[in-house]
Amino acid sequence: MIIIINYRDFLTSIYLFVILETTINNVKLSTISIIKKISEKTFLFMELQRYKKNQIGVCSNMRLKDQVSIVTGGGRGIGRAIALAFAKEGADVAVIARTQSEIESVAQEINDFGGKAIAIKTDVTDESQVERMVKTVIDRFGKIDTLVNNAGYAKHAYIQDISNDLWDTTMNINLRGIMLCTRAVYKYMLEQKNGYIINISSGAGKHGSSQYATYSTSKFGVIGFTESLSSEGRRHGIKASVICPGPVATKMRASNHPDDDISKLMQPEDIADVAVFLVTQPQRAYIQEVVVSAFLF
Repeated sequence: MIIIINYRDFLTSIYLFVILETTINNVKLSTISIIKKISEKTFLFMELQRYKKNQIGVCSNMRLKDQVSIVTGGGRGIGRAIALAFAKEGADVAVIARTQSEIESVAQEINDFGGKAIAIKTDVTDESQVERMVKTVIDRFGKIDTLVNNAGYAKHAYIQDISNDLWDTTMNINLRGIMLCTRAVYKYMLEQKNGYIINISSGAGKHGSSQYATYSTSKFGVIGFTESLSSEGRRHGIKASVICPGPVATKMRASNHPDDDISKLMQPEDIADVAVFLVTQPQRAYIQEVVVSAFLF
């Protein structure tokens, strides 16, 4: 049995293994071929390490231990990734969305790896449902440390094709929903004198483009709302940040861009990493806005 102490030892052992393998098989390999074999085995090792970490689930650092988080739109895509990432860091998570089966699946996944999560079916555009959801979280966990307003809607259209229904649906989910959830949670954070609210905007909230008039308008609004929230919350110890992701491989993205090269898109976990980074900064540090671009897109 070989015990790998560190990465240098691993590379050394792989090199010796490749040399031994070629000697036993009486195969002569060029230096380039040997390097290629080492690279392939290194990639496999790193993939296995990543897999083991995901299987273990709970991160050893547990940087969000004893914290309570609400994640809207948590049944799939970016919301699901954030809910899982927060739970792996030790947070108790309330997974919120309209599709019961999806949020129950995410909550079960968290509970299965030793985390703690509840699923609460909620339409974020309905004030009574939002108030009831927040009360349920308070009754269950006693506080709310973080709210992630991720629930969103996108359907692109040229100006002349924008219907009143499309406009109203987009604004209700992307803006009214954020306001309702923030307002309901904010009063508890004021009593606590601390808290963190993360709003998910978009790269389309920074720059408008063809067919994006409705979506961009709503996402520009998310940024403006976050800036006002930050200004008000600062004096009460409440932070507010906005994340503006570029193209991410989600079901919503695919419905509007079926011809995307998925290999060039970011993954939901990339945005989840940003969310974890924000909420684990010391109280003295503050980042109001993060723009995350797809490097290959």
